[in-house]
Amino acid sequence: PLVLSPFGIFVNQDSMWKSVMNGARITRFTMFTTFLFVVVVVVLGQGLDMLWNIPGDASWFSLIGILGHAFVVAGLVAATLIYYRDAGEYVQQRLQQIKT
Repeated sequence: PLVLSPFGIFVNQDSMWKSVMNGARITRFTMFTTFLFVVVVVVLGQGLDMLWNIPGDASWFSLIGILGHAFVVAGLVAATLIYYRDAGEYVQQRLQQIKT
């Protein structure tokens, strides 16, 4: 449940404890989708990391692997930030519906 907690520190400038509480709340309300999203991110990251490591160290394809790895990881981090934002909005809407 703490996988989304670091993003609250950077996105919302929350304190550590507030970010942990918000991350846990988001994860609790969106458990299945968060689990599925984390699995997809890990599988993509690790699978493509194995692909980028295929060329030898002395090959110029290593440069392509480094650039490809940087591009993919930056995309995965951006996707995670977008997921955090959208899941936070969803949880806020659900909490407002529950209160009324």
